[in-house]
Amino acid sequence: MLGLSVDTLKELGVNKILQPMLHFVLNQQADPNIENHKTGIENMIADIKGNDIDISLDKFHALPNAYRVEHILNDTKLPSVKLTQPKFIEETQKLCKVIINSATLGFKRSSEGMLSSSLSTATSSSAETSRTTPYTDPPN
Repeated sequence: MLGLSVDTLKELGVNKILQPMLHFVLNQQADPNIENHKTGIENMIADIKGNDIDISLDKFHALPNAYRVEHILNDTKLPSVKLTQPKFIEETQKLCKVIINSATLGFKRSSEGMLSSSLSTATSSSAETSRTTPYTDPPN
């Protein structure tokens, strides 16, 4: 599935911008310690490497379970209550910060890339104009 995503990004032309930054989220993990998922992640990285996509272990994130189910009076036949886990909220907020920082960095890189390419285009076109446009005296 990850390979299909990479191929789709290529078809969409995303790989024509300065290296896209992708983050992978392992959601609802009973064990959110990313080190314990390292073998599987390294296999995914090996499958994708060489596809002009910046992928490394630090681009993988794991979130814990979001909810805890509590049964009223410890009776499973009675209605239950789903409670949001505070750890999930904390980890999600941290992940949002990482993704926003990554997007900001990507925007800065693409802006710098567009600025430098537009400057080089403007410089070459003004040099082209000065070579091809003959000088004429202004009218009196």
